[in-house]
Amino acid sequence: MEWSLDGQTGFAQATPNAPNDWSTWTASVTITAAGNRTITVRATDKATPASTSQVARPFVVAEPFQHQDPETVFSPTAYLDNLLSYATQRAKTSATATGTLITRQLLVDTYLQAFTELVTRGNQLVANQPVSQGRLCIEVLRRYLAKHGRSTPATAEATYRQAAYVALL
Repeated sequence: MEWSLDGQTGFAQATPNAPNDWSTWTASVTITAAGNRTITVRATDKATPASTSQVARPFVVAEPFQHQDPETVFSPTAYLDNLLSYATQRAKTSATATGTLITRQLLVDTYLQAFTELVTRGNQLVANQPVSQGRLCIEVLRRYLAKHGRSTPATAEATYRQAAYVALL
């Protein structure tokens, strides 16, 4: 009795229940990464001429479960991270089959939002803080103007800063 993993051409010897007793057997198969795997088992009888039978069985190796802090799993930041992952695995840049999958950086560049910075572990505290919707609009407008080589008029900038200072005080 022999086995191989994931279509390897070389087979490794299995261990019989007892010498020359193949009613049950074992094999120690080392798997270092999670994912879809296939194990192939090959048995050869001792008849003359020998005959060989082979069977392949697919299986999935899962990552071990590691408990996480509920806040990191159910927070708005975790939701955004899951949403970004879902979008980048399923949404394409065009409606045709030849379109490429979108990326997080493409979303950042298109919507002028710091999506990738918001979901990093070091920024979770800040990312979960409430933010004024008006401030978000102003920041996106500033990024848009900078991206297109334009600047904010000095009087508008001064008026905005004055209003922001008053709101803080």
